[in-house]
Amino acid sequence: MNPSLRDDFTEFGKLLKYKIIQYEKSLYYASFLEVLVGYVCISLEIDDLKNVTNSPTMLYSEKQKQAKQSQTEEMCGAWRGLKATMTEDLADHGGDDEATPLFGVNT
Repeated sequence: MNPSLRDDFTEFGKLLKYKIIQYEKSLYYASFLEVLVGYVCISLEIDDLKNVTNSPTMLYSEKQKQAKQSQTEEMCGAWRGLKATMTEDLADHGGDDEATPLFGVNT
């Protein structure tokens, strides 16, 4: 394939993507992509390089938000369970608060 038009490059990019993602389970995939992107971006002008890096930066930010949200939900879920257990334990103390003197002193 010898792309010359924008649509040709879009199709070429899709073909490359399908070829490359076959190896995404490899231990070396991330480092391969890092080197590949470095090789293909070396000749880009500053403005073009900025445009190319925007997409991965946005993906990174979105995945980071999702990870934080997931982590927060896990922590809140654990806290809710702990809170419910504490409430049940306190409710099941077997006595009447008014009849039990505080620190052994009748008020």
